[in-house]
Amino acid sequence: RGGGGGGGGGGGGGGGGGGGFRRGPFERHLTHIIASLIVHVVWTFVVYIISFLFGAPLTTNLTRTFLFGSIASSLSAFPTALFLLDAYEVGEGVEDVGEGEFDIVDSNEISPHTSFTRVFASSPRTNVEVFFWFVSLTTHIGAWIGAVFIPLDMDRDWQVWPITCVYGAFGGFLFSVIMFFALSACGMLGVLRVGLRTNNSVRGLKID
Repeated sequence: RGGGGGGGGGGGGGGGGGGGFRRGPFERHLTHIIASLIVHVVWTFVVYIISFLFGAPLTTNLTRTFLFGSIASSLSAFPTALFLLDAYEVGEGVEDVGEGEFDIVDSNEISPHTSFTRVFASSPRTNVEVFFWFVSLTTHIGAWIGAVFIPLDMDRDWQVWPITCVYGAFGGFLFSVIMFFALSACGMLGVLRVGLRTNNSVRGLKID
């Protein structure tokens, strides 16, 4: 009997050990923050390199170029990773529950990596993914438009690299946020989704 009790105790200990592998809320959120910061750093260097390819100074203003990449990443990649990687915990997902609305629901079929990849592959499927895709797109388009003012012969202080690109990135970010929620409030969020369906149908993808 003693041996059986010991075996039962051992089994209970084993169960306790198995339960020890489950991360608590603090550990999960800490992991999400660290992962989001890694994405932020990686995307900062991506923008940094792309800036050189588009004509940014190669041997001067390196700090300014790096800060511009950090700002662009802070407006696009970082919030996308921070929200999606946190919302899509094991057994959870974001589901479209109506026109312009979404909710966190149980869904074992959705993974954080799949959702994050869909946003940056221009194939979002839910309203949340469409929002972050739209924000990231307009942020970088705004930065690109801002670069148009740099070579103009006006000799203004604000034409120094990368001031106009930073203004353009913030402008694109604000435009996308205002436009998205305006379309959502008017029940016209389908305009963005129709455009995505058209784009993805050409590429052989599907948007729900």
